[in-house]
Amino acid sequence: MYHHDFRYWMVTDRPGRRALLWFGQQEELPCWESAAPFKLMFQWFLSDSEKTLVHGGVIGNGDRGALLVGAGGSGKSTTVGACLGAGLGVCGDDLVAIERHPSRWLAHAVYDAIKLSPDGGVPFPGVLADAPFWTCGEKRVMRYTDARPGGLLRNTPIDAVIWCSVAQLARSELVPIPEALALRAVGPPTAFLLRGREAHILQMAGALVRGLPCMQLRLGRDPAEAAEVLRDWLEAA
Repeated sequence: MYHHDFRYWMVTDRPGRRALLWFGQQEELPCWESAAPFKLMFQWFLSDSEKTLVHGGVIGNGDRGALLVGAGGSGKSTTVGACLGAGLGVCGDDLVAIERHPSRWLAHAVYDAIKLSPDGGVPFPGVLADAPFWTCGEKRVMRYTDARPGGLLRNTPIDAVIWCSVAQLARSELVPIPEALALRAVGPPTAFLLRGREAHILQMAGALVRGLPCMQLRLGRDPAEAAEVLRDWLEAA
């Protein structure tokens, strides 16, 4: 595949388990590749497995977890960061690998990095405020394991799909939503971001929202309070 905007090639050899990302000049490499490198090639390599990458973040407490989805600016990454600061585990905030087992869905961490904007009007949640970082455009990139050792969950169950939206409420709230709304929040954004397995992505997204409770997290003004709402939900079962 040739990327016309950034002028680079991606070549994969699935039988040989090799891949090549080919730039003309090092300085032309987009900064986000340092936070989530090779994501499209990873997706291609998963084509012979039951796993797929999805655009979303996952939080959990070791026994239960939730897939948080939402477009840019929805508060998803900030909420994941707040969960990390509140002591919950995280499995990524932008891209995670999911797979369906006979009894439940599982998420697998792919990247150990979170991108947050220092000018977003919301203070960096807890432990991320003092974490080492590098810049990517207008955002800071930080590693979960630098911010809180042990905070990155390599694997966790998924027990719900939660669509994040900024509502500026006095207190965040979780409300049930139809499967169709959850599907729109998971399937099309992932298929647009990760070209080449669109049919498989949409098939997996459909199975995911049909098999799990779907909710909307209407975010209040305080990310730490939103993290406590999610903790209460995780511990309620």
